[in-house]
Order: sequence, then C-alpha cells, then structure tokens
Amino acid sequence: MNVNGSRNFSFWCRIASVWSLAIVLLSVGCQSRDAQRLVGQWELVDPRALAERVNQSDEAATSSPSEERFSALGNGMVVEFTSRGILTTHTQLGAIRRDKSGTWRVLATEPNQNLTRVAYSLAGDSGELSIEWIDNDTMKMVPPNMAGLSMKLTFRRRK
Repeated sequence: MNVNGSRNFSFWCRIASVWSLAIVLLSVGCQSRDAQRLVGQWELVDPRALAERVNQSDEAATSSPSEERFSALGNGMVVEFTSRGILTTHTQLGAIRRDKSGTWRVLATEPNQNLTRVAYSLAGDSGELSIEWIDNDTMKMVPPNMAGLSMKLTFRRRK
C-alpha cells in the first residue's frame, strides 16, 4: 500500500469513528426526561405483600406460609428499564423463579398527577403501565410481568 492509500484509509477510519460517536451521543440525547428518570433497576419494597396475594389465588395453599419459609426461599422482584428500551423482570416467590425480557417506551407523562404512561412488550404479552411517582427513587405500578393481579406495588431504585 502506498503512502496516499494509507492516508486515505486513515482518513476514512477517523470519519467513521466520528460518525459512530455522533450516533451514540444522539441516541442517548434523544431520550425524554421521563425515560431517563425511569432507566435503572427497581426493586420491590414489600415482597411479602406480593407473595401473600399470589398465595391467595393458589388453591393448594390452605394457610399462609411461615416466616421461616419466606426467609429461607427468598421473595423479591426487580424490574429493569434500560436506556436502549429493553425491559427485564426477575421474580423470586419461594421456589418459583421467573425471568422475562422485552421492550418499553414512554407514551406520555402527566406532570400534574405525577404519572408516566409506558407501553411494554414482555415475553409475548404487551400492555401499558401507569407509573405513579412518589419521588425520583420511588414509584408505584402494577408490575408488567404480573398485570393479571391488578395490584399496584411500590418499587425503589437500586443504588
């Protein structure tokens, strides 16, 4: 390769790098403030309430499980919204563990009511979340992976 060919190749590599950087910066900058507010991992504040609600609908459970059983098996839920529009849920209710993934996007915000509406698609199901903001690190919503329960739960941002 001659010197001019080398310079040409180097020039086009620099141009491609600049364009790549510009695309990344633009895609991050295009998110709405509400989408940026939502990005992160959100942990269920009171997993016991969810476990009790799920067990109410379980005909095999005739009485509430003991505290020791809840502690030993672990209960919890984490919902993650990524800046790339990926939605993942991780749920552990006793011996049952479910991980699901899909997509999300902000539909609208209602600042007077501290609400954000989000469209989601998760493991073949799709719907809409109505997120009620308590503060920047606390929200209430019906988890996307348990929309059938119609139970608003409180989630806190993981730090």
